[in-house]
Amino acid sequence: MKTKNVVAGLGEIGKPILQLISKDVLTIGYDINEKLMDEKKFQKYDQVQTSFLHVCIPFSDSFIKNVISLSTKFNPDIIVIHSTISPGTTSKLQSKLTVPVIYSATRGVHKRMLSDLKRYAKFYAIESNAPKRSWASSKYVQLMKKAGVKTKQMSSPITLELAKIVVDTSYYGWLINYAQLSNMIAIQHKVNYDEMWSFSDEIHKFLGNRPKMFPGFIGGHCLDGNEIVFIKTQMGMRPVTIKDYVDKDYANDILSYEQENRKPFFDKVTAKWKRTFSGTMITLTSRTNRSITTTDEHLMLVSDDLSERFAKQVKTNDYIPFMAQLPELDVKQFFDFESKNWRLGFNMPRSIAITEDFCRLLGYYVAEGSVSNYGKGYSVRFFFNKNETIYISDVCRILESMGINYYITTTQNNVTHVGVKSTPLSLFIADILGCGRNSNVKGLPEFIYFAPRKMKEEFLSGYFRRDGSFAPEIGMVQTGTSSKMLAAGLDILLLSMGYVMTLTENIPCPSVIDGRTIKGGLLYSLVSKKETQYNSLASVAGFSESQITRNHSKNLWHIINNNLYMIKTTKTVHQESEQDVYSIDTKNHLFVSTGGRLIHNCVIPNLDLIHNQTLDLIREINDVYVKKVRNAKTLAKKYKK
Repeated sequence: MKTKNVVAGLGEIGKPILQLISKDVLTIGYDINEKLMDEKKFQKYDQVQTSFLHVCIPFSDSFIKNVISLSTKFNPDIIVIHSTISPGTTSKLQSKLTVPVIYSATRGVHKRMLSDLKRYAKFYAIESNAPKRSWASSKYVQLMKKAGVKTKQMSSPITLELAKIVVDTSYYGWLINYAQLSNMIAIQHKVNYDEMWSFSDEIHKFLGNRPKMFPGFIGGHCLDGNEIVFIKTQMGMRPVTIKDYVDKDYANDILSYEQENRKPFFDKVTAKWKRTFSGTMITLTSRTNRSITTTDEHLMLVSDDLSERFAKQVKTNDYIPFMAQLPELDVKQFFDFESKNWRLGFNMPRSIAITEDFCRLLGYYVAEGSVSNYGKGYSVRFFFNKNETIYISDVCRILESMGINYYITTTQNNVTHVGVKSTPLSLFIADILGCGRNSNVKGLPEFIYFAPRKMKEEFLSGYFRRDGSFAPEIGMVQTGTSSKMLAAGLDILLLSMGYVMTLTENIPCPSVIDGRTIKGGLLYSLVSKKETQYNSLASVAGFSESQITRNHSKNLWHIINNNLYMIKTTKTVHQESEQDVYSIDTKNHLFVSTGGRLIHNCVIPNLDLIHNQTLDLIREINDVYVKKVRNAKTLAKKYKK
C-alpha cells in the first residue's frame, strides 16, 4: 500500500527535514502559513495513508494540544518529534495517543541544517510502554538510513530531552555568554582577547576542557542598532539608541521593570557588545504603530502572564507589554549657579528654580526654539507666528520674572522670535537640561519625566501650543518633530501620563520659501483620535474641546499590574539581513525599548525550556552521584567551602 510522510512545520527545522526525506520517499509539507506549502502536491496526496508524521513546530504551552490536533488530522502510523521540547513532553504525549511517539532531537546550525543532519548521528528514543515499540523503532531507523542519516538510540525520551537542552542548547548558550563576557572584560582593560585566551591553548589541547569561543560572530539575541533604551542621568532620564549605548561605552543604568514586585526601576547593565548577524530579522509592529526590529530568537514578553516567546513566534493579535508608569526619582528642583563655573556677568540669574512657569518655557523652547552662536557667545530664541501674541507675552513674562533681558524681532515672513543673548542660559537649557540646540537633536528636559504631574502638564502646554495641532471638528490631536529622540521621549512621557497615542513616520511634502524648495526629512508624529485624550490635552494646552462624540467600540489596549499597557501586535515582518546588531544584558534581565515596549534582555542563554522541576531533577541526580562516590562526605565538604 502506498504511504506518505508528512512534515508539519516548515521552518528552520521542518524545511530541511522535508528536503532530506523527500529525496527517497513520498513526503509532503504542512504549515499554518499556506505560502510555505506546495498546495497542489498536498491536495494530490490528501487521501494517501500517512506513515510518519514529523513534528517540527515550535514548542509552546499548547504544543501537546497542537500535536494531538495534527495526529487527528493526518492519522499517522508513527509520530516523530524533531522539535526541542520540555523534558517529559514525549511521555505526556504518549499517554494521550494510541500510536508510537518517537523523540528525535535535531543537531546542527540552522544555516547549514541539511548538511548537518547528515553529518551527525540522529539520536532518538521511545517510551518503554509505547505500542509497537520495536516495530516503530525499526521503521524509523530504515527511513533515516534511506536518507543517508546514521541513527543512535537512547534509553528513554527524557534522557534525550535533557541532553538536547542541558548538554546542547543551554551549554552552548553559557559558552557563548562566557565568551562575550570575557571579551567585554578584555575590552574594558584594553587587552587583546585572542592573546588572553592563548593562556588556555595547551590546557585545552591536552585536557579538552577550555573551549575558546569567538564573540565577534557567534549567536545571541540582539537588537537593530536604531532601537532605543532609556538611560538614567544626573538630571533624570534620556533616550539613546542601543548602538550609541554600546559604541560610546555608556555605563548608565537603564529603564527596566521588576517583575517580582511589579514596578518600574533603573537596572544595572552587566554586559554589552555588538556583532555581525546574518539571518532573519523580525520587525514587530503594535496596534499603536510602535515597532521594534530584532534577531529572530530575541525573547519577547507576550500576553497578560508575561510569558516568554521568541520574536519569530510572535503573531498578530498577540499582546505585548508597554510601560504605563515611570519610576519615582528625586530630581533637582533648584540650580544655584554662584558656586559653578558659569559666566555670571552676562544676563544670567544666580539661581533658577524648576517651577511650573519654567517648565512651560521649556515646552515653548523644545517645540520651536534654538540655540546658536551669534559671534560673541550663544543666544537662545523662541519662535512664533507674529499673531500669537498671547504666547509671546507669556514667554516675555516668564523671562522677566527670572530677571533675564530679552529682545523681540519680527521678520518679513511674519515670524516673531523672542531672543536672549546669554551663553550660560543657552547652554543650561540646551546641554545641561538636555533640550538640544536645534530641531534635529531636540530632546525633553531630562528631569521632566519625574516632575510632579502639574509640571509635566505645563511643559506639554508650552509644547503643544507651538508644535501641537488640535482639530476639534474631527476630534484629532497630533504633534510632529524631526528629532527621533524627542519623539521617543515624548512618547514615553505621554504613556506614563495615560495618553496612548499612535506613532507615525513620514516625509512631508517639499515647501517653497523665498523661491527656494525646501525638502523635509523624516517627521515623527504622535496622533490620537480618542475623545478623552483629545479633550484632556486640549484642556492642558488651552484649545477647544472636541465637537464630535466618537463611540470607541474597539479597545486599543488594556492595563495589567496597574502599570503595564497590553497592546496588540498587528504586523510581523520577517526579512533576511546581514548587519551589525547590538546586545545588552541587565542584572534583572528585563528592559524598556523603543516606544516603551518591555522586553527580555538580549543575552540570557536559551534556558526557557528548563523548568524548576527539571533543575530539581538535575540536583537529585547530582545528589545520588555524590552518595556513590568514594569519600563522598570528604569531597562534599571540600567543594562546599
